[in-house]
Amino acid sequence: VSARTVAALEAWQVEGGRIVIATGRPPRSIAPSLPSLLHDAPFIAYNGADVRMAGQVIHADLIPTHDARTIVEAAQASLLNYAVGLEINDQIYLNRAPDRPKQYVYTENLLDILTEPVAKILFFPARPDADFERDDADLKALLAALPASTRLMRSNRFRLIQLMSQSADKVAALEVVLAQWQLGLANVAAFGDDVNDVEMVRRAGLGVAVANAVPEVHAVAARITGTNDEDGVAAVIEELLQVGAPAGHGR
Repeated sequence: VSARTVAALEAWQVEGGRIVIATGRPPRSIAPSLPSLLHDAPFIAYNGADVRMAGQVIHADLIPTHDARTIVEAAQASLLNYAVGLEINDQIYLNRAPDRPKQYVYTENLLDILTEPVAKILFFPARPDADFERDDADLKALLAALPASTRLMRSNRFRLIQLMSQSADKVAALEVVLAQWQLGLANVAAFGDDVNDVEMVRRAGLGVAVANAVPEVHAVAARITGTNDEDGVAAVIEELLQVGAPAGHGR
């Protein structure tokens, strides 16, 4: 986060504005990625599957244990060219070593530890040169037969397939946070760049896509700002502060 963006966020808070972090990341990796200014902000993790305020979980939307076991059993039996991962209680379990450094728990048979609901199920190629655009028939068949309780989230930016609870979404999780403050989505300026931001950007009072966002986010945004390297988020916050947004547009 650039110095300009930190300064804009700090000014936003001084004027009474609130900040919520909404990310696909697991809880354990959020604070290390942020400046200290944002360490106490409420956050939405796992694309909406986990919401925390003041360090406490206030909302969880997880894949039911039985359905997760059904998916993992099929994946481990048929997806021989893919690693399978589970995010459970802020810990990732993998049945194969990843192709880049990562903190994880190796578990040869993920069914051995799958005894409770799951925040995410992940598939990614076991080989660095593999291409999801040439998916084998087994992967296509598995994704076509997902239980109704789950949904597929797939971005062209990453060599990764994520399975979430059917109802887990950043915007649904954001509404949980807003309810704590007796506010609604009309009070929100939301910034996004990838497919997991689409509904949040679409439904916010002001939905903003950064210039380097995927086309799906551009299509629903009310406004396009500069890229992350161009301090696009800071530019919009500075403009909102000039027109008195925290007092007039909402906090």
